[in-house]
Amino acid sequence: MEHEVIMPQLARTMKRTRIVEWRRMEGHDTKLGQVLFVAETSMGTYFNDSRVSGVLSEILVRSGEYIDIQGIVGIITSDGESD
Repeated sequence: MEHEVIMPQLARTMKRTRIVEWRRMEGHDTKLGQVLFVAETSMGTYFNDSRVSGVLSEILVRSGEYIDIQGIVGIITSDGESD
């Protein structure tokens, strides 16, 4: 099953943010609650955790790129046991 990794709204007035770095790489396993990526806003730096366990199968927004809030930054593939 595929799960979209969504950029959360980290601050009330935030409209877009920048991915500083990915802590997991494509093809690597990730666990529920494990830090996937670091994002930066004008208010600070935030660590974004995985909401499911599985494999980070695709990174759609690379480090250094900007993304609108609620945009899809990656895809995690799981076998459905973490839903």
